[in-house]
Amino acid sequence: MERHLDRTEATWADREYEVVADRERARFAGWYEFFPRSERDLQGRGGGARARGGDGLRRRVPAADPSDRAHQPQGPEQRARGQGATPEPVGIGGTEGGHTAVHPELGTLDDFDRFVERARGLGLESHSTSPSSASPDHPWVRLHPEWFFHRPDGTIKYAENPPKKYQDVYPVNFHCADPRPLWQRCGASSSSGSGTAVRAFRVDNPHTKP
Repeated sequence: MERHLDRTEATWADREYEVVADRERARFAGWYEFFPRSERDLQGRGGGARARGGDGLRRRVPAADPSDRAHQPQGPEQRARGQGATPEPVGIGGTEGGHTAVHPELGTLDDFDRFVERARGLGLESHSTSPSSASPDHPWVRLHPEWFFHRPDGTIKYAENPPKKYQDVYPVNFHCADPRPLWQRCGASSSSGSGTAVRAFRVDNPHTKP
């Protein structure tokens, strides 16, 4: 039938059509976030993956990236939190590492693997944030400054959404002079050595990304 198909009534569209094939969960699933440092046990202990007898927060550390301390925004809310307060994890990365690191106070990648496995056992999937920005303390800033946007004086530009200024966020320039190494690193970071499969990825402001 394929060899002798009657095509006398066949026709062609005047353009190609895009087909989007999402999984069923993409049509209805809900998203949940949590902040590991806010998790506490009945005695009020918290802030680390080893709290609650070793099994507590180490299953709840999917986004515990190091946070930049040196370039936190200095608005009234930040000043009210006081000196020495834990930084807000907006700019990803710090002296402890970048997108493939977990802050040592919050656990290890093995803890993350256990989190993913526990979530999977409950019928849940874990997601990871794809790298599209970095903090000023991120290792990429030191090792690959060419991966970021620069001002005319050569300094790296931080993110702005006037009148807001985000001194702790350096957007990644996906169209830098030699972007392929950056793209490869971003791809490796999205599957950052975790032994378990993370099937969903979040992209901040996707309409601004290539």
